[in-house]
Amino acid sequence: MRHLDINSIPYRCHRYVRKIDMWTDMGDFDMTKKSTEEGNEIFKTCGKKNCLTLENGFLGRCSRAAVAHYMQKFELKKSDGIHVRTGFSDEAFWDFCIAKRIVSACYYCNGTLAEPIFPGEQFNKQELLDIKAMMEGYTLHGDK
Repeated sequence: MRHLDINSIPYRCHRYVRKIDMWTDMGDFDMTKKSTEEGNEIFKTCGKKNCLTLENGFLGRCSRAAVAHYMQKFELKKSDGIHVRTGFSDEAFWDFCIAKRIVSACYYCNGTLAEPIFPGEQFNKQELLDIKAMMEGYTLHGDK
């Protein structure tokens, strides 16, 4: 962002969960599952646990919970969210919103109190190519 300022390039910056112009290193696709205690602490201190996110027909507790299982290859549990194309009902939606239970993604996340990183600098080119190769042929949420 310093380069944008120096070159008088206008930009808009969102003050994310931590109220700073940085993202949070919430983890990568090589993470191993955290212990129950660590997962519970991540959930307890998380600033995004009430940020419901709809991604490709799946409603998750947060943006990470909606997509992390693709990269990190963990199995979703029924309590992790709602498949809105096949399992949506008013009752299921409200139960999910009100319950505020820990989800599987918490065990593969560093949480919102983790190390700040510069926006847009999460992956290098090789990591992006690896992700693209890993995702080829992957079916999203059971879609055919």
